Amino acid sequence: MIQPGRVDSVAVLRGSPLFKGVPDSILGEVAQHFYPVAARRGHFLCTEGESGNDMFILRGVVVATHQTHRFERLATLEPGDAFGMCALIQSDCRRIASCICREQMVGLSMGRITWAELICRNDTVGSVLRTAIIRALADQLAYANAQFSLFDMRR
Repeated sequence: MIQPGRVDSVAVLRGSPLFKGVPDSILGEVAQHFYPVAARRGHFLCTEGESGNDMFILRGVVVATHQTHRFERLATLEPGDAFGMCALIQSDCRRIASCICREQMVGLSMGRITWAELICRNDTVGSVLRTAIIRALADQLAYANAQFSLFDMRR
């Protein structure tokens, strides 16, 4: 990782579909609980099989890969995309893919302990984060269902 410098955290959150429709004033409150991250091209943000403790929201391009007998590209994550949410809600969650920066990247991250404290709060920040994780999981389920449909059509 490199020093992120100044990161406009509200802009990063605003660019993510997870926070669609949330006013900037509330995004400012939510952003206070994330920390900025930055990495150079080729840096691994996470490695397949390692224990995950953080989620990331990107403002850069990252390639998600899976290693079988060779590296296989699973997805290209674009600015606004997020990954690692399962690490927030499952203890001892292992990363299912490696995420490699395709270009210099800045973004935001949040750890499991912060997440656990915030989602229990009965306030706007807690509500926004609960809604964000539901959106993330719903999007992942829809993607998995679409992949199953494609697989089934090929048979």
